[in-house]
Parts: sequence; C-alpha cells; structure tokens
Amino acid sequence: MGDTKTLDVTITSAVLIAGKHMPRGKQLRGVEYSLARSMISANQAIEGLHDLDPEVSAEQQQQNDAERLELIVAAIGELGPDDFTQGGLPEVEALEGALGFDLSAAERDQAWKTHKARQAEAEGQEG
Repeated sequence: MGDTKTLDVTITSAVLIAGKHMPRGKQLRGVEYSLARSMISANQAIEGLHDLDPEVSAEQQQQNDAERLELIVAAIGELGPDDFTQGGLPEVEALEGALGFDLSAAERDQAWKTHKARQAEAEGQEG
C-alpha cells in the first residue's frame, strides 16, 4: 500500500472543489497532493504549496475557465444593490472583493450574461 502525500492548505481565493464553493480563508486538512496541484494549475491561490508545476492541458484549462465563470456567476447573485454600476452591471471591484481574485470586465460581462440567461430561464419555468 503506497502512501499518498497530503498537505494542509488555506484557500486564499474562492474556488469550486468537487462542485462545492470554498470561500476565501477556508482551511483544508489532508488535501491530496494531486488535488492541490490541480488547484494551482487552475490559478487558484492556496497557501501551503510551493514549487508545483502549473502546466495545464487545453482541456483542463477549459474546465478551469468554466469553474471560474461559475464562481463569478454565484458571486453576482450575492451582490447588494450598491454593488452595481449606474448602467446596471455588477461592479468588477465588488466581485473581486467577494471572490478574492482579480477579474476582467470581459469576465464580468460573460458571467453577467450567464446570470441573466439563467434568470430568464427560471422565470420561464415558473410561468
């Protein structure tokens, strides 16, 4: 029986792990090295890891981008009324504060489009 290397880590940016939202500051004990490595590959900042190779396949990058989008969409749903521009868009800075990582206006726009489409779909199912 081989020993699996594990690490204790602290999430420093919001992240989805196995479909669950992990907020910034969450401490995880006994994280398998391979999972920790994939978190680094996904550009998810975690404390407790050093010198990991961040090489990512195109397929993994697409999955990472989709998870990042889901985090941004989830954060939009938690914003208050003062966290929106006069034009009705979520403030990038408010999202960055909620998520703990930087994002571009283009990422915000894509997440906003996804959020609005899901709202419209949900309203259509209610009627």
